[in-house]
Order: sequence, then C-alpha cells, then structure tokens
Amino acid sequence: MKVLDMRDREDGVTKPLRRKKFVNKQVQGMLIARCVGYAVACVCFVLVGATLWRTWQAPQTLVFEHFVAVVQQYTGLLTGLACLTPFILFDMLRTSHRIAGPLVRLRREMSRLADGEPVQPLAFRNEDYWHELADEFNRIAELQRTNDVQPSPRTSQVAEQPMTV
Repeated sequence: MKVLDMRDREDGVTKPLRRKKFVNKQVQGMLIARCVGYAVACVCFVLVGATLWRTWQAPQTLVFEHFVAVVQQYTGLLTGLACLTPFILFDMLRTSHRIAGPLVRLRREMSRLADGEPVQPLAFRNEDYWHELADEFNRIAELQRTNDVQPSPRTSQVAEQPMTV
C-alpha cells in the first residue's frame, strides 16, 4: 500500500504534497535558465571588472596575469557560489511551483467547466499564490450551476495546448 505525504490545511482539507519537479516545464525551465544566466553574467562582470581595475592600476603587467590574480583572489567566493547555486535553484523551483501549480490546476478546471463537466470548488495549498483566482473561479462555477448555463461545446485539444505566460 502506497502512503502519500499529506499536509493539513487551516480549513481542514488535507492535500497531498507536490511530487513533480516541474509542473510547467516551459515556465519553470525558463525561470531556472534565467537564474543561471544571471548568475553567470554576475560572475563574469565581477571578474572582468576586477581585471580591468587591476590593469588600470598597474598597466605594465599583462591583462592575462591580472585575470589569473583576480581568479586566485576570488577562488573562495566562486567556490561558495558554486556550492550555493543548487540551493538557490531548488528554492527558485519550489517558489515557481507556488505560481505555476495553481495556474495549471485552474486551467484544467476551467477546461472542465467549459466542456460542461461538473467541477468541485477549487482550493489551492496554503503556501500557493493566486488564492483570489480560485475564489473567482468558484464564483463563476457556482453561477453556472445555479443558472444552469450550458457552455458552448469545444474540442479537448484546446485544453492540452501548453500554457504560455
């Protein structure tokens, strides 16, 4: 028997903990890639800037020698950054779950509602963002139930298209 990790919410509903690494690979992958890109750009800026500064102060020494000295001087800092980077990326991924996860669930439930399927009230995890979107969706779903509004038929392929932000 498989036991799922569960977390109790303040409203008494128990939700399973997230198990997926990426809930929306396109958006979350872009965020991770941008973080890595910014980190590399910052390291390059510091190394080049420090090399240029040393070259300006001592123009008789070759630029390459200044660069080697800067790298040696900042080895500890670069090592620390390299060790810290996985934790930063993991935190960015977890934070992006709090953004992308609710949007994926909202999109799925909106598709079900548009197809005329019954939907349960939408509730996100406590740590997630977009709780107001769930409230508004629930209002629309309730309005559709009470007014007995029939949605226009559509194909399910629209719901399977990747979400773009």
